[in-house]
Amino acid sequence: MEMNNSVREKLVELIAEEEQELLANEHKLSGLLFDYCPSFRKEIRAILTTLDERIPEELLKSRNEPNKNILITRLTQKLLDTAPMSTEAAQWAVES
Repeated sequence: MEMNNSVREKLVELIAEEEQELLANEHKLSGLLFDYCPSFRKEIRAILTTLDERIPEELLKSRNEPNKNILITRLTQKLLDTAPMSTEAAQWAVES
């Protein structure tokens, strides 16, 4: 099943406005995403799961890594090991 990029686009917009506050406040981010994109619960839950697993922090720490594909693959597997979702959904969430 294909993931909808409307949630990703809204996430990028929200993070651009208040990055640190939203990454530190999962409840606020959750509320905003569900307010703006209520039809895309699966996508929102996938993104919120990345916060539970501290994936955004790992991405920020590793932003200068020369091989992003290895990092994306490792974080996608981490998400799959801890959350019930498809490989496609996990990769989409990590890349978001």
